Amino acid sequence: MEAVQEVVLIQDSATDVCVSFIKWALKGLPLRARDKFTLVSVLHQVNTTLGPKRVDANSLLGTNPRIIELEASRIQQEYENHAGLVQISQVYAKRKVEFKIEVATGPSCRLVGEKAAKSLNATLVILHRQMKNDKKYFLKNLSCGIWRIKDNCKIEQLRAPEARYAREAREAREAREDIEAREDREASISGDLSPVNISPRSDNNPMHDEISLSISAAVDDDLSTVDDELFSIEI
Repeated sequence: MEAVQEVVLIQDSATDVCVSFIKWALKGLPLRARDKFTLVSVLHQVNTTLGPKRVDANSLLGTNPRIIELEASRIQQEYENHAGLVQISQVYAKRKVEFKIEVATGPSCRLVGEKAAKSLNATLVILHRQMKNDKKYFLKNLSCGIWRIKDNCKIEQLRAPEARYAREAREAREAREDIEAREDREASISGDLSPVNISPRSDNNPMHDEISLSISAAVDDDLSTVDDELFSIEI
């Protein structure tokens, strides 16, 4: 039996949730029955009447625990009422993929995110685009696959995930090479013959191809009202 994949998306609770990526992940990764996807939203700062305060239990200047609890509860409720997330969670359930949202509190996204990834036994951690300064920290402190969402629907692969995703990326590359060979033999054939487009990067390093995963959830009627984006992975 194939191992269960635990994908964890880490983001600051102050930023908009990346609904389009969560939608794309179901088919773009892809996620399969028994896999798990957890959105970890980190609350590390709370606005008070005295201004912003860090969520730090070890600091004398930290926020009152009751205020932190109320703010975390409010954010959790917002997610539960978010139309896009509600719709996506229903589709995940139909595919038998577990979808969870956790609002975690602590002094920083990196510390809380690391702890969450380890407790969830993550096989792949996705960092929000605004966490670009935390890349080295996660590479040092986690051993699982690590990606970071960039602008323009690009995904930076910091470390390849194990097993399934690495194998499927290799199979996608081989499939594209087969198609290109066939196109050379049959020049009359036109159009896109593959759902996965692989184009070499300028450094000509075979380990740094850009895989454009065109396996879009757009074909899924269950997600038709959610904004559609295609993500490509730079590996």
